[in-house]
Amino acid sequence: MNDTERLYADFLQIMNEKFKSELLNIFPETHAAANAIQSDPYGRITSETLDIVTSALTPLTLRRLKHEINEWIDEEFSYLDCQWDKSYAYAQKERLFRVLSGRYR
Repeated sequence: MNDTERLYADFLQIMNEKFKSELLNIFPETHAAANAIQSDPYGRITSETLDIVTSALTPLTLRRLKHEINEWIDEEFSYLDCQWDKSYAYAQKERLFRVLSGRYR
């Protein structure tokens, strides 16, 4: 794996963990989505978990989640030493948002 691929993999892993963290702030501890999120491996989100989360999100919680992810990415890119590829990061974020909105699977 070259340096670029490593950065891509690192970004996805960190974004997935941020996503999972935000979801755990939204859903109660006993919710099926929270249980699915906690059972996924570190840095990964299974398609089964995405299905559970997507069906559980309301328009308001989806908007909140998108806002938190956008804020996080903007903050990460504000650091001078950030080495992530902006176009890749934004493309992955948009892909995740499309999946959550039910527009892409």
